[in-house]
Amino acid sequence: MLRWLLGSRNLVFLPLILVLVLGAACGEDATPTPTTTQPAPTATSPAPTATSPAPTATTAAPGVTSPAPTATRPAPTPLPTATPVPSASMMFEREGKRGMVVPMHAPRNPTGFNIWECGSTSGCLSSNSVLYNGIVELNPETLDEFDIRGDLAREWRVSADGLTWTFFLFDANWSDGVPVTAADVVFSLDGIVDPDARRPRAGQLRVYYEQGNAKAIDDHTVEVKTRIPAAGFLPFLGLDYEKVYPKHYLEGGLELTEDNQVTSGPFRFTKSIKDVSLEYERNDGYFKEGRPYFDGMKWFIISDRGTIAAAFKTEKILLCSGVCNLRKSQARQLVEDMGEKMSYWENSGGSPSGLMFNTKKAPFDDERVRKAVNLALYRQEFNKILDEPILGSPFLTGSWFYLSEEEQSKIPGYRELNGEKHPDDIAAAKKLLADAGFPNGFDSEIIGETISNFADMAQVFSDQLKRYLNINAPVKKQDTATARSRLDSGDWELASFATGILSIDPDAYLQSLYLMGGERNYSDWDDPQVGAMAKQIAGELDRDKRKALTLEAGKLLEDGRSGWSIMNYRTGADWVNNKIKNFHPVGSSGAYLKFEHVWFENNYTVIGDRP
Repeated sequence: MLRWLLGSRNLVFLPLILVLVLGAACGEDATPTPTTTQPAPTATSPAPTATSPAPTATTAAPGVTSPAPTATRPAPTPLPTATPVPSASMMFEREGKRGMVVPMHAPRNPTGFNIWECGSTSGCLSSNSVLYNGIVELNPETLDEFDIRGDLAREWRVSADGLTWTFFLFDANWSDGVPVTAADVVFSLDGIVDPDARRPRAGQLRVYYEQGNAKAIDDHTVEVKTRIPAAGFLPFLGLDYEKVYPKHYLEGGLELTEDNQVTSGPFRFTKSIKDVSLEYERNDGYFKEGRPYFDGMKWFIISDRGTIAAAFKTEKILLCSGVCNLRKSQARQLVEDMGEKMSYWENSGGSPSGLMFNTKKAPFDDERVRKAVNLALYRQEFNKILDEPILGSPFLTGSWFYLSEEEQSKIPGYRELNGEKHPDDIAAAKKLLADAGFPNGFDSEIIGETISNFADMAQVFSDQLKRYLNINAPVKKQDTATARSRLDSGDWELASFATGILSIDPDAYLQSLYLMGGERNYSDWDDPQVGAMAKQIAGELDRDKRKALTLEAGKLLEDGRSGWSIMNYRTGADWVNNKIKNFHPVGSSGAYLKFEHVWFENNYTVIGDRP
């Protein structure tokens, strides 16, 4: 039997009552208010209509930014158990304008074309998400990251014991004219959890679902049995990694490539020029009447930050494809310069960044070396340089399930004294290093990817390791494809890294960072005690008990014994030209990546050459 904890990442385990009431195909339009307690279930209003008011974004003005981010997340409000069955067009919350081939930004070329095999947003998720649908989706028309509505499913029901889910599908077609049916859903669920296949993020569904436990009742009805009653099952299905693929096309062993796609989604792929652009056209046969609104999209592939900022400022690009690749300081300046022409959001997506160790390669296979580095790293200095406010810890600092920043800042390795790195931590780190046989330090290397600010992070790590422990670890800057290939092959010692956590839940951090098979546990570090605690945490539905268990797990991880020393939790930033309407970034979930719901409001000249 597949080890049930393998590779889980984006999970939201909430009280069982939520599971028993989830059952709607559309959700409320509401902006959440962060809270650290689980509210009692309440009734919700009827499903919204196309006339529902749109949530407002922060429109930038000189000197004005969005509110400071918090590390907490709202608890979801249960959705009604029974609603009228909507048509595919009724499910939308507002109607937009048709037209425009929209110029957008992409940070790099696609690294693959099968989302089930995808491990990152910028590498392959965003470029392929526009082509396919999931069963349900996180509603991209609100700012509520717990608002779930149907995608291929028009309605769903859950049994009283929380173990059997029944989904009822819309009438939809694949691009070759074959209907999308329940058989495709069953085929996809089983493919997503294939124990012999690479499924870095999509395959985390294995925690909830085991191959063979779904069946087609008829062409438009699917019954799915889960391993456990779990509120996280439906939110996880709403992530863009859980796409439904055509059984009739793929069951013979065909591979998805740029030129080999049979799709269901709002757009069709038309053309790519390596290192230049990707082009998409509207799917006029899309089953959601009236959508998408764009006639097409042209994504310009730009990695240079100055060029990206200039292209936004001159309105040669209006929107990002998922990852914009600007530093937040650059984005703030851009939005301030643009004034009322742009909107800007900052929030804590709960995404950790830090230094990764290859725990299978000397000298970092020695736990004492890893603990020494963890003690010596100066997180407050690092975060000031990198413009990140949330102090790192094994789990999201300040969340409902972990320590506050004040509490975390008193723990060895995370503390200061009189505004400097605590000298006791440096002394303890040097002793550990000497005990491991390195009293005078050693030589190493830090991989710094050229995406985001990974290389900048690596340079700060390099400086601190030299200053405090005499570890000489120069930065090796490498493009993402090369860096990830090295990480996958084990040909590395240290790497600066940041990763998205799509569900603010302790299971997500454990499964991604600390357990065997986790997609960001690159050296497969394993600790039986941590693994046993992870199983307890996942199976506990009482929120207070889950927090207590997570705090216990944190005590095992805070000394740096794992493959990670977490420096901070990143605040995410999203911005958009205000000519694009109905854009709502939802945490770090990437819920808007099909771009079927946004539209272009203003007159605009035909796009020309590459920015």
